[in-house]
Amino acid sequence: MHKLRLLKIHNLRRKLFLENHLPRDFEFPSYELRYLHWDGYPLESLPVNFHAKNLVELSLRDSNIKRAWRGNKVFVPNLEILTLEGCVSLELLPRRIYKWKHLQTLSCNGCSKLERFPEIKGNIRKLRVLDLSGTTTMDLPSSITHLNGLQTLLLEEC
Repeated sequence: MHKLRLLKIHNLRRKLFLENHLPRDFEFPSYELRYLHWDGYPLESLPVNFHAKNLVELSLRDSNIKRAWRGNKVFVPNLEILTLEGCVSLELLPRRIYKWKHLQTLSCNGCSKLERFPEIKGNIRKLRVLDLSGTTTMDLPSSITHLNGLQTLLLEEC
């Protein structure tokens, strides 16, 4: 499966099986992965060795993650859509999210433990949609004004 480009896991029975059988040192099967949709991803973060260079869309709805990536160096140069909806254990977004030049949509709706949005030290020019609804008391940095291309900011139930 070294040329795998799309991985989609959303079956509830498979989720229950994977929660009990997926090793902590799990490795994704491809360096070419472009689309990863894994509802209910069972681990607390993506593996350190996760190669996201070609990733365009990442959806981890209703997952157990506490932070999307471990470590400070998150290299996702082509990521356009990041969906973390319903990840109630999510505490942190990557600090250097401002370096993701192609990010268009970021949805953290229902991530009730997420309390802070990272400082924006540049302009994420392509970010159009930012959904932080249901994140309880979200502290937005003043640098949020650097999101010049932002068209939709959702903050319901914050």
